[in-house]
Amino acid sequence: SLFSSHFFKGSLVFGVASFITSVLNYFFNLIVARGFDLNQYGEYMSALSYSSLLAVPFSALNIVIIARIGALPVEERLAYAQKMHGWLLKIFKKNTFLLALFCGGFISIAVFFANITFSSAVFILSVVVSGVFVTFYLAILQAQKRFLLSGAYLSGISLVKVLAGLVVLFVFPSLTALYVIIILASIFGIVIGAWYIGALGFGPPLVIKGAVLRQKSTQEIGGDVFSVLRDSKVWLPTITMLGVVGMIQLDLVLVKYFFSGQDAGLYAGLSLLGK
Repeated sequence: SLFSSHFFKGSLVFGVASFITSVLNYFFNLIVARGFDLNQYGEYMSALSYSSLLAVPFSALNIVIIARIGALPVEERLAYAQKMHGWLLKIFKKNTFLLALFCGGFISIAVFFANITFSSAVFILSVVVSGVFVTFYLAILQAQKRFLLSGAYLSGISLVKVLAGLVVLFVFPSLTALYVIIILASIFGIVIGAWYIGALGFGPPLVIKGAVLRQKSTQEIGGDVFSVLRDSKVWLPTITMLGVVGMIQLDLVLVKYFFSGQDAGLYAGLSLLGK
């Protein structure tokens, strides 16, 4: 029956974990609103809006990983994930110059034209890049149907962020310090994810044991990824998601651009309460 299905139970567990994560993030943003003045809060919420918009194209990575790894035999999934991890790192290393150029251009535009501070611009880029890897590890867990672990992973990162963020807000309130804490929480998630798939050279013995896969080059892995990306079932939902996130987040971006920081903070606070 439906209720005895492993997939249904797993989806329910992950749905509950996602809800808990959303509640934690909502609670955290309310505390931030109380801890900072309107100008700082407007800056913080604007940075989150930019991060959400820039992260949408990478949401396709989640679909790609689940589609590719989920289609493999169970004993091959982790080994394929390790290969895909190597491919992802190679992409970043190979395009270091282009990434640096993009980051420099984004920071310049954000600071000089978008009414965003330098620290916020760096924070936005850091959140997007770290989010790519967190999405990657989360998708691996989901592809392996480890729904309880994926839910715990997602909630754990948010819990670390909330607890560490509360210390910052009550002990030495600073927007830059808050940015650092959020980035460190993401790095914590990256380390845990890399440990899980054995990318650190060690990992859960029961998971790594028996991981077998025909040797594939990173070019073949890349070909697998791009073949999935060309599927309309992947790029169409991604474009749709970009439109949805754009409608939700673009208003605050525009308010921050056209109005003062205090106006943006007031708008962000009222918008948060409205949600």
